[in-house]
Amino acid sequence: MSVRHGLILLLAVAPAFCQTERGNITGQVRDSTGSVVPGAQVVATQLSTNLETKAQSSSAGEYNLSVTPGVYGVTVSAPGFKRYVRNGVTVAVASTVRLDAVLEVGAVSESIEVRSDVSQIQTESAKVSSAVQNLLVDELPLVVSGAMRSPFDLTTLTPESHGSGTTIQLGGGQAAAWSATIDGLSVNTNRAADAVETSYNTPSVEAITEFTIDTNGFKAEYGQAGGGVMTFSSKSGTNNPHGEGYDFLRNDDVDARGFFARTRSVYKQNDFGATLGGPVYLPKIYNGKNRTFFFLSYEGFRQRAGSNGSIFSVPTPEMYKGDFSKWVDSKGNLLPIYDPATTGANPAGSGQIREPFPGNQVPLSSFSTLASQIIPYAEQVTPNRGGMPGTIGYVQNNYITTGGNMVSPDDKASVKVDHTIHNNHRLGFFSILTVTARNWAPALPACRCRCGMAPRRCTTSRSTGSPMIGRSRRLCSIRSPLAATISLRSRLRPTKGTTSPPEGTGRASCA
Repeated sequence: MSVRHGLILLLAVAPAFCQTERGNITGQVRDSTGSVVPGAQVVATQLSTNLETKAQSSSAGEYNLSVTPGVYGVTVSAPGFKRYVRNGVTVAVASTVRLDAVLEVGAVSESIEVRSDVSQIQTESAKVSSAVQNLLVDELPLVVSGAMRSPFDLTTLTPESHGSGTTIQLGGGQAAAWSATIDGLSVNTNRAADAVETSYNTPSVEAITEFTIDTNGFKAEYGQAGGGVMTFSSKSGTNNPHGEGYDFLRNDDVDARGFFARTRSVYKQNDFGATLGGPVYLPKIYNGKNRTFFFLSYEGFRQRAGSNGSIFSVPTPEMYKGDFSKWVDSKGNLLPIYDPATTGANPAGSGQIREPFPGNQVPLSSFSTLASQIIPYAEQVTPNRGGMPGTIGYVQNNYITTGGNMVSPDDKASVKVDHTIHNNHRLGFFSILTVTARNWAPALPACRCRCGMAPRRCTTSRSTGSPMIGRSRRLCSIRSPLAATISLRSRLRPTKGTTSPPEGTGRASCA
């Protein structure tokens, strides 16, 4: 799968730059009198890799350089003029920087270095762009809460973005109508734009160098977008080898217990990873400095989250035998059970009356055939907390259970290789692999499915939003004679290498 993605990106380099993350340095070359200078040599050198992009000014003195996002040094030279030098020209993702050069008469060996800032007002197009550059992407922290960090979490830094997940809106457009690309390739799915779903097609945040959000007036090259387009650029290696490691840790051992909670719920979370980039170097075989670069990224997410105990009221063992002699209210008064077979007219007036069962015990002979067959399901659940028999605590809020623990292992890896064949011919390989799973630990003891009164093997059918892999949990629904419904979840037994999501509905059957 990862190789297939890489080949798609490799072939995507060949066409002209239509939907791309590349930026432009454009301008006009004039002399000190204001006349245009045709045929001037313009060279933009990326400071981190020393890769050069060259162009010549046209008969009107105009030039345009298509470059990858980064910081550049630009030189302009022409016979009979001093060389013009401008350093620190920053090109953001999918942006255009205008740099007009004024040449002075002199020898080419002489140079004039201009230190003034390049204008940050974009006048080359009508689109509204908000660029988030490398420093902010690298330095600003992202909250790690229940999921791996996502590049789309950074969109909140821009003024044209509102909402999150399926509710993200760009530039006043409708929610979920935006588009996103990385290195010029669309990462949207064939459904409405969802930042959570789309993030599976993007690399780790540590593999993103910067991004731009274009709204209101972006070109037709960005199709299938309403309101705005997010353009991400992935990190590349440089001439200086560089790597880093990190781990965002959260553990319930350092958390406080909730005010009403009896215990602290399980919550262990790690978001960890590492990156490595630099020139490709094979000792005595190949030195890729200034020519071939690589960048590797890995991010892992591990979370074990539980819930505080939930309290329920379940029938006591004797109730399944019809004995309600210990069923009392909060004051200890017996709550009588009336015999429906004794229903009759009220001699004192309108309405009907019934006689209570003697001793508040329902005879087994009064049980219906259906109730007698269903009761064995519920008998497996008995009170595990509460008061003494004859008190309200014995029959009310007498069972405590947890919602189970969810283990969320997610892994995301990416590989990028850039190679310069010539100033005008370059190759790129970029591959992303994302593996995600959800494992659920048991919450209650396993239930036995029965057909009639005979235990048999339990099978399960499930309805979920996506295909399920592995064996799902078993779910038995029991309705007792007290009209109380109890759901019992059994132990998960996923097949090797697969998981079973808890969402959806289950239906137990016997085979």
